[in-house]
Amino acid sequence: MNALVPVEAIQTMAAAVARSGLFGIKTADQAMDLMLIAQAEGLHPAIAARDYHIINGRPALKADAMLARFQ
Repeated sequence: MNALVPVEAIQTMAAAVARSGLFGIKTADQAMDLMLIAQAEGLHPAIAARDYHIINGRPALKADAMLARFQ
């Protein structure tokens, strides 16, 4: 399990991810939610931006991330 990332650092990452628009995350709140879910699952919060979409306001694992977990 990864070391816990402080909430302040997650907030900073979430704001940066939302501003960048690179991962299809539109708001810092969406990014923050995904990052907290990732941390709860033992993943680094930044992994959430890479592995999840927001579809109809809900997190959904991206197909390539799903395939990687399956393999």
